[in-house]
Amino acid sequence: MSKIMQLVVINISLLITTLSYSQNTISINEYTIAVILQDTALSIDASLSIENCKQQSYMLFNSDISDYVLRTNDNNFNYIHKNDTLFINSSIDSVRLNIAYNIPWDRDTCLIVEDELQRIRKSDEFQVFFERYYRWYPLLYDNFSNYKLSVTTNSSFGVFAYTSADSIISSGNRKTYFYNFYDEDIPFLISKLDVFNYKTIKYKGTNFNFYFLENTKRLLEVKNNKPIFTVDSIKVDSINNHIYNRCIRITQWYQNNLKQKEIKNIDFIESTSPHMGGFGLNNLIYLNTQMINYDLYYKYQISHEIGHIWLGLNTKYKEVGRNFMSESINEYVNLLLYEDFFGKQEFDKLLKKEFISSSSHFSCSLKEVLNIRKNFNLNNQEQVNIDVLIYKKGPLFLNEFRNKIGKEIFLKIINDTYTQEKKLITLSDFESNIKKHNCWKAYLELFELKL
Repeated sequence: MSKIMQLVVINISLLITTLSYSQNTISINEYTIAVILQDTALSIDASLSIENCKQQSYMLFNSDISDYVLRTNDNNFNYIHKNDTLFINSSIDSVRLNIAYNIPWDRDTCLIVEDELQRIRKSDEFQVFFERYYRWYPLLYDNFSNYKLSVTTNSSFGVFAYTSADSIISSGNRKTYFYNFYDEDIPFLISKLDVFNYKTIKYKGTNFNFYFLENTKRLLEVKNNKPIFTVDSIKVDSINNHIYNRCIRITQWYQNNLKQKEIKNIDFIESTSPHMGGFGLNNLIYLNTQMINYDLYYKYQISHEIGHIWLGLNTKYKEVGRNFMSESINEYVNLLLYEDFFGKQEFDKLLKKEFISSSSHFSCSLKEVLNIRKNFNLNNQEQVNIDVLIYKKGPLFLNEFRNKIGKEIFLKIINDTYTQEKKLITLSDFESNIKKHNCWKAYLELFELKL
């Protein structure tokens, strides 16, 4: 294979983005990124058109990016990059910025196909997953939304984004995928297409598109708490059919219990990477093989990712309650699904084993949960503690709240909070709807608890 394995060109045009610093306001009305995927690095070239640029304006900037070259049409332009902020000083009102840099091809930046799949398939076949916690783009969340995205790849590759492409244009051996996004994040997967067994199931107006890997292994059973896997193609096909049906059933539960959404396509993409267990947003469900097998035993992992189609992923960058709103609530609604599927007794057993017992080594307040944020620069133990707060303690507080107000009112609050169109959901939205349903006293009582 040639040195340059694949050219990915991403054009993002920001419709309107406003940022403030003191009394100064700048707007970014064009933002384009070109990415070249090479054998050892991602070569990235970003271009921004900034209006109303004055002294001491600023942009939220990716602190993970270093060794970049910045060019501009202002000879007197200067800047300071501090943590996650780029402070800029310009002598002209309209500035054109060009930012060029490389990101090594490693597991801390973007996700490459794992050794297991490399052994099964030829060495030149791969998958790359671009996601917010492995940031590769320079501007951070609050800088942009409402943008257009195009991704150009070799035709032997597919691009899977969190919403369906508006159009796909082929030219020679290349394909260009065109998207229109409102949301702030840009997760997508680039993969060789012939690594998949592809199957579409049409159900109630939705195409469920399953891109599961060939020659994979599936959990067959668990004996004496030990997993037993199979690679037998007939057995794997049977297990996959069970997963297909389960995904459809989960989707229908969310449709029946939360506000109905018109979903023409949902793509379920399997990867071998262990670093992102799962990811769900709009109509992209990204699942690694480990998660699929884990779900076959515990039965509540895939449904968490599907839940993100309704409950999103993030509130605003640095917002209080950011991960509580995006992950804790999503996980607890997922547990309500588990309760409906398997009964109250199984729900109580799961809650005790996987949430209460597994987090009993320390107690915390709801305030601590609301203030915690994911931080991938921490060591493994620190990250585990953060995950306990977000994925274990948060749902336990929500369970106390649900027990106080009832499941029906709880789901009404969730529906009213998360069904606002074209808006990043915040803790304030959640609290406003708690007040709307006369549950504020019960909510305040949660702050008196230590769980």
